[in-house]
Amino acid sequence: MSHRVGGVVWTVVTATLLGVPAGLLVGLLLSQEQLDGLSQTPGAIVEPARITEFDERTGVAATLTWTEGPTLYAPAWSGTVGNVHLRPGDALRTGDPIAVIDGVTRLTVAGPQPFYRSLALDARGPDVTWLHRALTALGYLEKVPDDESHVSRTTIAAVRALAADLGSSGPVEAFDPGWFVWLPEGPFEVASVQLTAGAQAPSHGANVAAGAPRLDSVALLRLDGGPLKPEPGVAYVLAIDGEELPLDPETGAVRQEDLGRLSAALTPLLDSASGSVRRAESLAVWSLPSSAIMSGSNGRLCIWADSGGRYEAVAVEVVSGRAGVTFIRPAATSARVLYNPADILAEPACPSA
Repeated sequence: MSHRVGGVVWTVVTATLLGVPAGLLVGLLLSQEQLDGLSQTPGAIVEPARITEFDERTGVAATLTWTEGPTLYAPAWSGTVGNVHLRPGDALRTGDPIAVIDGVTRLTVAGPQPFYRSLALDARGPDVTWLHRALTALGYLEKVPDDESHVSRTTIAAVRALAADLGSSGPVEAFDPGWFVWLPEGPFEVASVQLTAGAQAPSHGANVAAGAPRLDSVALLRLDGGPLKPEPGVAYVLAIDGEELPLDPETGAVRQEDLGRLSAALTPLLDSASGSVRRAESLAVWSLPSSAIMSGSNGRLCIWADSGGRYEAVAVEVVSGRAGVTFIRPAATSARVLYNPADILAEPACPSA
């Protein structure tokens, strides 16, 4: 009989003499024997570093600031409104009809300023130049005359052709500024219309149509409230409400020229919206368990790479991490990494130099 078995037997005998159930003590002894067998030194876990594509995607909250849209104002009109051609959602440009008033169609015309007076033969002024440019854009003149600030007989002939197409009756001796509604810019995105068929024409200066409000600025923060810190010089993309916009690589902000696109995608006057920011081009990184990343006294980070049975510290830069996984910039295209240096190495801290 072995020493172990003998010990068990003498234990059973002693337990019997003391009145303790022998089966209980035998079970305790055998359990202890099994636990002793489990207390072993952990082995090294060495695995190839996994290279993965990382786009640094971050959820963001966008705070939106809006400005009121532009407005179309009525010129000096009188009479009754007939057909109204304007509809919300229209994009108005020079030559688009607004409405018919007393049988005469009124057009939108972009220019530096609204027309404010009738222009007859031999009239002069900057508004004559605007008229020549409008008549050229509408196809009634082949080109702007050399003396562009003077109303000539050629100008009056073009004005009469325009008046006939608009539906104006009777002799026409001068341009009527009531034919044109000034567009402050083109295209003009119509959000609402204040013209009603059958009603009296709105008075001079009344609101005819309002443009859609526009984004003035977009401030981006991470969803946890922290600042967004894109890497300088790296191209990032903002995805929000189905629209993807490049961010300025220097400031990390939405570029001014892209605010119009974002305005069209968002609900007007919305205070905030959520989206995400990611790298325009994914970054190839190593994906390692966080236990594989060590630090040194100077804050330097490293991993321990297997080099022929020895472990060498390799400096790394952490890009991001989540749920026990850390993404680092690789020091090489491939390597075998010690996953549990704290369990294996006598001094797992990174060297200071």
